[in-house]
Amino acid sequence: NLNGDKYKISLEKYLDRKKMTEISEAWKAAVKAPKQLDGMKKFYSIACSEEGIDLTLQSLADLSIDTLVRIYLICGVSEAEDIRSYVVTSRGKYEQIIPSLILKGLIVDVCFVDEKFVRVFVIPDEILKYVQTHPILPSVKKGTKQRTEKLAT
Repeated sequence: NLNGDKYKISLEKYLDRKKMTEISEAWKAAVKAPKQLDGMKKFYSIACSEEGIDLTLQSLADLSIDTLVRIYLICGVSEAEDIRSYVVTSRGKYEQIIPSLILKGLIVDVCFVDEKFVRVFVIPDEILKYVQTHPILPSVKKGTKQRTEKLAT
């Protein structure tokens, strides 16, 4: 598959396979969805709106944002082992970071069998398109000096 279509995941298709009860409360709270939703299409429209994606991103901790940026920089698809080593190296808890990103619909855990078994984390198309027009920046590390430029008056 030269175009990499198998790695393109749509939230719409992902949510079509789920029931409303399978959507995490964390995701519903992050997008400020009403308690009673008419169906999955209504939740999809709320979650994939610019405001919904922005609210979801704002609900993340620094290491979660850094992890999402790392996956984004590798074209939105990254092997699970690479992300595991990144989170552990950053002194985070893989068992907390990745499930929180999955529960909020920011990444999808996908397994493929090509020549070997491959487990990857994929950023859905809707999130990728949002991040391309509204960049998310990695957190500033403590102790890092930031350069400020003086404006000539």
